[in-house]
Amino acid sequence: MTHERNVPSIMRNGILPHTSPTLQAFNHVDISDPDVQRWRTRPDPHYGRKLHDYVPLYINPRNPMLYRRKEMQKEICLIEISLEALDGGNLLVTDGNAASYRTQFYIVPAALQYLPWDVLNSNFWTDFEDGKRKACSEVLVPNIVAPKHIAAIHCFSSAQSGRLAQKGIRSVISMDKYFR
Repeated sequence: MTHERNVPSIMRNGILPHTSPTLQAFNHVDISDPDVQRWRTRPDPHYGRKLHDYVPLYINPRNPMLYRRKEMQKEICLIEISLEALDGGNLLVTDGNAASYRTQFYIVPAALQYLPWDVLNSNFWTDFEDGKRKACSEVLVPNIVAPKHIAAIHCFSSAQSGRLAQKGIRSVISMDKYFR
């Protein structure tokens, strides 16, 4: 999930972690929640890397973070990543938002059995205990997700898709992935 203005840079340079000095040079538009981001300075329990040194990928993009940014959905693109991006080492998977102290971190591939699939496969999280946290389960990729691993760019509207097309970027309109 990113601001539309970040997509051209992502298509050229990949998805970079929050702490990447290169990211700041690209005039990155940050849509993250500052209150949540302060919790991402802590290290992960397996490799000891700061959470901000990973590229965080939501397993289900239709989640509380997107809902929280509902008023700006027309400016948000959802980036679909190919599974080949997960072939590298030191990946982590979380059973909820990585910034939460209740969230457990798992090493791939054992992680898949611990994910809250009932919440992740649901259209909404409010019917589940701790659903808001669980709906934000993540895959954490160290360093970078290379451009070659971007499978699709999902847009809110044809207008947004048209703006990206003017920059030579192909996208799909996926209104079902957003909130109305």
